[in-house]
Amino acid sequence: MTSFHRGSDRQDHTDLRLQKETMVLAGTVPLASSMSEAIDQLRHLRQGRAREASKSPVQGACETLWNSDKPIAEIALDFGFCDQSAFTQPFRRNMGLTPAVYRKRG
Repeated sequence: MTSFHRGSDRQDHTDLRLQKETMVLAGTVPLASSMSEAIDQLRHLRQGRAREASKSPVQGACETLWNSDKPIAEIALDFGFCDQSAFTQPFRRNMGLTPAVYRKRG
């Protein structure tokens, strides 16, 4: 390989790196340079979406927990959870305590 080709390869690598950095700064998802990187990016996006999706019903339930005497299981059903246990897990993850403790502190 001649020095011209090596320099060209180096320039291509630099261009790709700059393109990725530009995309990150612009708020777009960077191109994956490998399959494992692509899988990691997808996993990260899914986790973020799952966290956001579980946050909205939990935030709505907080107000209901403070302002009503409804059983927690009934509140869980009102906010789309199949049972109290399915509600308690994302509630604890988002709020740092269980719905029962949250209600007592309110």
